[in-house]
Amino acid sequence: MITLVAAGLGGLLLMEPLAPAAATVSTPAGPTVGVTNDVVEREFQALLARDDAAQTAAADLIASEEAGKGSLAAPFRVTLRARLDQKFQPVRDAYIDFLLQHPDHARAHLAYGSFLADLGDDSEALLHDEKARDLDPGNPAVWNNLGGLYARLGRIPQALSSYEEAVRLNASEAAYPHSLGTLICLFPREASAHYHCDDTQVLSNAVIQYQTAVRLAPENFEYAQDLAETFYGQRLPKPESEEARQALGKQALEAWNQALKRATLNIQQEGVYLHMARWHLRLKSEKLAIDCLQRVTNSALLDLKRELQAQIKPSGTENTPASLPSPPAQ
Repeated sequence: MITLVAAGLGGLLLMEPLAPAAATVSTPAGPTVGVTNDVVEREFQALLARDDAAQTAAADLIASEEAGKGSLAAPFRVTLRARLDQKFQPVRDAYIDFLLQHPDHARAHLAYGSFLADLGDDSEALLHDEKARDLDPGNPAVWNNLGGLYARLGRIPQALSSYEEAVRLNASEAAYPHSLGTLICLFPREASAHYHCDDTQVLSNAVIQYQTAVRLAPENFEYAQDLAETFYGQRLPKPESEEARQALGKQALEAWNQALKRATLNIQQEGVYLHMARWHLRLKSEKLAIDCLQRVTNSALLDLKRELQAQIKPSGTENTPASLPSPPAQ
């Protein structure tokens, strides 16, 4: 289903699409059960289709409103919430009706929970996701959704445990360790208490989760970017030395180089060059920093570019010989 409302912690809520419906299984009760199950499944799939259609229509409506900003359509934007409710209320009613008829349909509770979470109704969504968990505790998507909801509701220990269970149940889904790693980075104090370790060790745990996500989804730019960003939080060993500082910087630059290889949009590539420029400045490699900054032209990034340019001395010297990576071919 299409996520309309980005109400997560920086994209933390990663609602996994529902898995394909399982085929009807014959039982000793005879063919009537199979026929009944088939009818229920068709009703459920039709319900999901209505959900998708409503979310697509709502997304189109929001896009139209954005395009109309500053135009004669602007006064009508105040009615946007009401018009969105008109799109979603029939779907909400259909979910309620279906669940009244089939109260133990785990995937319907999960789908309705996702629908409600998209609308920002987290408390009600949680009731249905917890019901889905009780009915089908072996479904990793249930635990993943619960992790996101618990996080949004400030219940971090439960969120961590839920994401851990999702990872345990499906070790091949990259979104699960990525969500867990993100939660650890966002709430290091709670994660330290959960794992009974200090902040350095808990960051290492987040790095492991991100590395797993990158391994499982090697073309995903977001995962590689998040892994590279963890180097900002990594501490140098005591006592700090220039050698250790150089080693950390080179590792960070390699991580950003890997993210650059996965970037498919110009703004992604230019954002990576800003990060690389920042690390080159930390390594006193000002010429390479300048080379990176010259590649940044997007207006949304110019303020950050100017901040980094202000750190460059006119007589900057090159201390770390290296070659600047080129962006991937478009």
